[in-house]
Amino acid sequence: MGHINRFRSRSSTGFEAFSVVATSAVILLSILLGAAPTSLTAQDLPETFRRPGLDPDFLFQRPRVSIGIRGGMFLHGAGSDLFDFTEEHFTIDRCDFLTVDRCAFRGPSFGIEGGIWLGSRTEVTFGLDGSRVKLSSEYRDLVEDDGSAGGLPIQQTTQLTEGPTLSLGTRWYVLDRGEQLSQLVWLPRSWNAFVSGGAGVTGYELKLSGDFVDEVDNAISTEQFTSSGHTFFPFLGVGLEIVISDHAAFTVEGRYLWGSDELGRDFNRDFIEPLDLSGARLTAGFYYRN
Repeated sequence: MGHINRFRSRSSTGFEAFSVVATSAVILLSILLGAAPTSLTAQDLPETFRRPGLDPDFLFQRPRVSIGIRGGMFLHGAGSDLFDFTEEHFTIDRCDFLTVDRCAFRGPSFGIEGGIWLGSRTEVTFGLDGSRVKLSSEYRDLVEDDGSAGGLPIQQTTQLTEGPTLSLGTRWYVLDRGEQLSQLVWLPRSWNAFVSGGAGVTGYELKLSGDFVDEVDNAISTEQFTSSGHTFFPFLGVGLEIVISDHAAFTVEGRYLWGSDELGRDFNRDFIEPLDLSGARLTAGFYYRN
């Protein structure tokens, strides 16, 4: 196959490492939630704020920290010449934001995020995320001649993993997230919109394996090509926060990340452009605030 060199490189274990870190973080989150104080009851309040038979929907003061888990989908931009090649020769279609259901380069995304409140409208966030997409394909116009009328499909598997993805960002809320009614009463706003921005670093691994046709002699061979590394990325996003209790909130967010990196030696003799790692991450999550 003229467009891909037949070197073999070591596979990265970045995603496996991310899985260990994410699992540990989820366990820690469960412990924190189990040990955290529950919502205030009427008996916890001074006589002035007690309402017989009802629990309050407010806190004594504005929360200082938050921690949560989130999940969703990552839509890869797939804008470099390597993806041009795969789309031209294999049965893979790239993302079209107007027809997301036809977007091949999309996969599940999950992560955790912590935050420190700097004020009623500003929060610094720390995130750990990961995503993976695995696609099966075959040559569009070529089949293996096995003597049958239709021939056998020549198949491949493409896998793109991004993670662990570490990010540092800021959220700016459109309105105050709550109101301090007195020294003992902070009332959270039921919903709020926000914009987010920041930067981070992500590990990645691209793996292309299966049967390939040499364009010189049309010979079919089984190969595996790998490129892995790390890259810096900035991001911007928008989202909505919905308060579901005095300590908990539900959040939806869309972020766009910009990133690229030079291809590994399995690919770089035949493809000029850096590997495009940009894309949109759409997530929803639950956050505990204390």
